[in-house]
Amino acid sequence: MNYELKKQMVDVQRKQLRSTEKACPEEEMLKDVVRIKTYLNVIYKNRFLVKEKIVLDVGVGTGILSLFCAKARAKHVYVIECSQMADMAPEVVKANGFSNGN
Repeated sequence: MNYELKKQMVDVQRKQLRSTEKACPEEEMLKDVVRIKTYLNVIYKNRFLVKEKIVLDVGVGTGILSLFCAKARAKHVYVIECSQMADMAPEVVKANGFSNGN
């Protein structure tokens, strides 16, 4: 995944977070470029662990790690989120070129 695409993914998610009424920890995570790049590098450098596998992301938050797994060719990514972030998931998934499986 090129830098511009990663930036677009993060920008879409930041925009979604701004639409919520109060600040949340997910916004701080998205601002932490070092952490995001580290997660991305770990997933991509170990793509063989994800490729064609079923991934379960519990406490998905913004969904950025799930999207990284999807981009790494996971067979299917299931996510569990019980906060209001779950309401934004379909838009985040669609904005990043994926289907929510419905």
